[in-house]
Amino acid sequence: MYRESGWFCVLLLPLFGYYFLFLFFAPFFSSFAASRARFFASTASFHWRMSSGMGRGGTVEVEGIRCTLVQAFHSSSIKDGNQVIYGGEPGGFVIQFENGFTIYHAGDTNVFGDMKIIADLYAPELVMLPIGDLYTMSPREAAYACRLLNPKWVIPIHYATFPPLTGRPEQLRDLTKDLKLEVVALKPGETLT
Repeated sequence: MYRESGWFCVLLLPLFGYYFLFLFFAPFFSSFAASRARFFASTASFHWRMSSGMGRGGTVEVEGIRCTLVQAFHSSSIKDGNQVIYGGEPGGFVIQFENGFTIYHAGDTNVFGDMKIIADLYAPELVMLPIGDLYTMSPREAAYACRLLNPKWVIPIHYATFPPLTGRPEQLRDLTKDLKLEVVALKPGETLT
């Protein structure tokens, strides 16, 4: 599930609202239990704030947790019978917790130069980058993204779910061994503490 977190987030956001982002990321960090409880108490307020939508660069803050929608580059279409329907604009998210810890979930994207701006503005310590190749960036581009973002940890996503997705965490690890970062390849259901 975490490997495909890009589509997983996209599918569940419309169903459960943007507070799903917190539900998705909080299990990675067991120390955020108190924040999670306060966040649940504020979901009605959060849902009201999100009801008018959110644009790139926009930030929503609830109980000290900030979520910013940022740029991503990816195609988006839905096949309905013989018809292809435009599926909307891609996006990534920067989430900053009360204690300042910052996560960047790139979404399904390729590497792009403005990742450096994301690093300058938000300084994410943990990044989630697709590495599968074919539909998103490969480990080579993800390694370049790590150089732009300068995180402490990277969680590879969107890989190994079916044969055409050939990128592997070991490749990313090899391509970033000169950087001071840890590649954390989570198994489905595994958490990061």
